[in-house]
Amino acid sequence: MGADLVTSSTGFRFDDNASEPPKMLLAIKGYEQQPLVSLERAIEPLVSLVSDIHRQARDVKEKAKCSLSTDGLSVEESAAIRLYTIDWSKKEKCLNVVLTSHLCSDQDDRNKKLEAFFLYLKLFITGLSRMPSMRGTVYYSVNMDLSVQFANKKNIMCWSFLLCTTSVNTPKFEAFLKTKGPRTMFIIDSISGKNIHEHSDNPIENEIILLPATKYEVVDHTEEADGL
Repeated sequence: MGADLVTSSTGFRFDDNASEPPKMLLAIKGYEQQPLVSLERAIEPLVSLVSDIHRQARDVKEKAKCSLSTDGLSVEESAAIRLYTIDWSKKEKCLNVVLTSHLCSDQDDRNKKLEAFFLYLKLFITGLSRMPSMRGTVYYSVNMDLSVQFANKKNIMCWSFLLCTTSVNTPKFEAFLKTKGPRTMFIIDSISGKNIHEHSDNPIENEIILLPATKYEVVDHTEEADGL
């Protein structure tokens, strides 16, 4: 492996050497052998890792039951995706942050750390796999200056899910753009994103999920004002 770029505070990991095949099983191995179970059962191994997960799961399950889905996902699968999109009051304890920190672990112990997530990942990824892949431009924001790491054109592999948006004119992204200080905005030409609008707890954010072990080519970078 080449040198890593690991940003634990922003929740993703890129490897400079992207020569490996972009298969999700390189990032997550073992979940696919798990049975499909209810969301309530899937989160049981996560109780000690993710605070307040029982209440959050109950809330998203009720919302999923009341939502109209056009893509054929079950209530359990839809609720699993919705649970991923929620920001807890203590952000460092929310599901997507804890999962990402495990995905960003060294490869030697990544799967061991992920075992508690296997039942949830089976639901989550099964739901995502039922959706058609979308092509188009998406945006991803990080509250750090990563321009030096990405200055040279290179292929990189991202080992975590990336929660992106199709528009910079959404509340969260507008707030990001107005913030001062070190920031990085990724403009990504996606060919395999999953549009989770119908299953997100933040439907006005136009959210797209990019899957783990996705290969990216850095083609350019620019520096704007106010740290962006």
